[in-house]
Amino acid sequence: MNFIDEIKKIKKKKNATILAHYYQVPEIQDIADFVGDSLELSKIASNTDAKLIIFCGVRFMAETAKILSGIGATTNPMIIMAIIMITAGFGYKISSVPFHFWTPDVYEGSPIPVTAFLAVTSSAAGFSIMIRFFATTFLKSTTIK
Repeated sequence: MNFIDEIKKIKKKKNATILAHYYQVPEIQDIADFVGDSLELSKIASNTDAKLIIFCGVRFMAETAKILSGIGATTNPMIIMAIIMITAGFGYKISSVPFHFWTPDVYEGSPIPVTAFLAVTSSAAGFSIMIRFFATTFLKSTTIK
């Protein structure tokens, strides 16, 4: 019995699914059930009914799948720091507390119509991008296209 047959036998016995990233070698992609990019594979993992999910990629892919599937919060400090930084970036863009203190400095010396236009359009764009980002990343199914 070769390795591929043995892997398929164990996969069936354990009710497992194998997910491989595009950058994996062709031999791994051949035995994988799904091949794709990190986010696509994480979404597939969150919707599968398999008891065991085998990721052929990097650790953050498994962490992302864990977050998307609602199994539990991640304890990886890099993922937590990334979420904090992304949230802070959106907060700065939409001038939310405590970032609203820097907003007047940006518009100093500008005519009022220009200031109003820049403030409203950039905040509206920031809100729409923030909603789309968090909906796409953390909601299981979304109708945002």
